[in-house]
Amino acid sequence: MKKLIFILILSFLLSGNAYAAKKGDYNVKLLEYGGIQDYPKSGLVYGAHNQGTTYLPFFYILIQNKEHNILYDIGYRNDAAKPQKDWSKLFGGTNIEAPAQVLKKVNLTPNDIDIVILSHLHFDHAGNIDRFPKAQFYIQKEELDGWVSSLSLPEKVREWVWQATDLDHINDLLEVAADKRLTLIEEDNFEVAEGVKAHNAKGHTFGTQAVTVEKRRNICAYSGRRVHIRKCYRL
Repeated sequence: MKKLIFILILSFLLSGNAYAAKKGDYNVKLLEYGGIQDYPKSGLVYGAHNQGTTYLPFFYILIQNKEHNILYDIGYRNDAAKPQKDWSKLFGGTNIEAPAQVLKKVNLTPNDIDIVILSHLHFDHAGNIDRFPKAQFYIQKEELDGWVSSLSLPEKVREWVWQATDLDHINDLLEVAADKRLTLIEEDNFEVAEGVKAHNAKGHTFGTQAVTVEKRRNICAYSGRRVHIRKCYRL
């Protein structure tokens, strides 16, 4: 009888059920940190000219289980702590909240975040790097290399390329690297944590990356560029 019980337990541990139970316990939340009140629908839906405006939320994604508190992107900052651009004036964002304010709503602090995955280095995705002193950061090597190499472009071209990001993002990443908390990804399908993978999705920038999360019943995919209006989908 004991032998039979041992065989049954061993069979369960080696089965897909045990594997799924271990990987499929992630809880995923969208954390809104601000937005644009009257954003033209034509900026979100192809061909929707002169069809009014809508609210455009700004958010990042919390991927959480008992072992990890992972953020996919970290939004943009709009304070005077560093000589950064006033992004709200440039792009119209309102009610911008710092990560500490946003995370407090889900009973977390920036120190609780152990992993940050950056989809790319545009201002609204990578503006709070220095707010997470204990996190390991993951970004595509091609993304960081692309932005660094673009600094050598002719001035007019460089100014155009850098309209949507800030040199402080690069400096912050270098400080993270000096602290041995930066991982540069050089392969596709890279496992950041068990059940969470980064995928090369370049096109929007030099090395944009998407994320997949293995849940109990399915695999969910998330990208740095998200669809906000149902009309964008062809159902």
